Amino acid sequence: MKYFEIRNSLNVKEIGKYPQVETAKNNCHIWDDPKFIERFGFDRIDSEVITSNAILHKRAKITDLVSAYIIGFSLKLLMSSKLKNILEQHSNSKFQFFKAPIIYKNEYYENYWIMHSHTFSFNYIDFEKSNFVLRKRKLGGGTFLENIEIRTIDQFKKVLNCDLKSKRIKFFCNNVILKSTIGEDFFSLRHVSGGFKHFVSEKLKVEIDKQNCTGIEFIPQPIN
Repeated sequence: MKYFEIRNSLNVKEIGKYPQVETAKNNCHIWDDPKFIERFGFDRIDSEVITSNAILHKRAKITDLVSAYIIGFSLKLLMSSKLKNILEQHSNSKFQFFKAPIIYKNEYYENYWIMHSHTFSFNYIDFEKSNFVLRKRKLGGGTFLENIEIRTIDQFKKVLNCDLKSKRIKFFCNNVILKSTIGEDFFSLRHVSGGFKHFVSEKLKVEIDKQNCTGIEFIPQPIN
């Protein structure tokens, strides 16, 4: 089965302006309130959550997937109820959705949600074919990338659990190759280039396209 990374569209004709979100209305003290969604990291949330309201740029257009790169939406997808309802059917309890109305030209649009990922499908990575790197500090300042050999999921987890505070800054998969034996239509990966990647099967892509969901770009993924 073919798989695609799901990304925010860069097509200005479709989205009006990139990114679409200019700022946000925060509904709590974002640094001190333990209920603020950013404070939960990547754990499952089993308590009350406070989200922010994304404020779209006046030149932006409202789409089903909205590009938001500000505090309150870090590494999270902001989407309409239409897209949320499709993805939630295939979430397999790996994702949670929290109400997050958006604001456009001073008007609230209630049917928007933040998707929170808390379970990651590292077993779908073909470790033999994928490329892994460490980002390290240079003595004179700046950073550089160093390739690291990872061949199994156990090696991958071991590196993740190492203390990376001295010379290493970040460890991630620089070039993800997926296995051909994936049994899900929707999943996410962390510790990859860009921080996060969300994947859908060709079957789910067709379903999203049939519903005419907007603001989405599908990037074909290499599969071994």
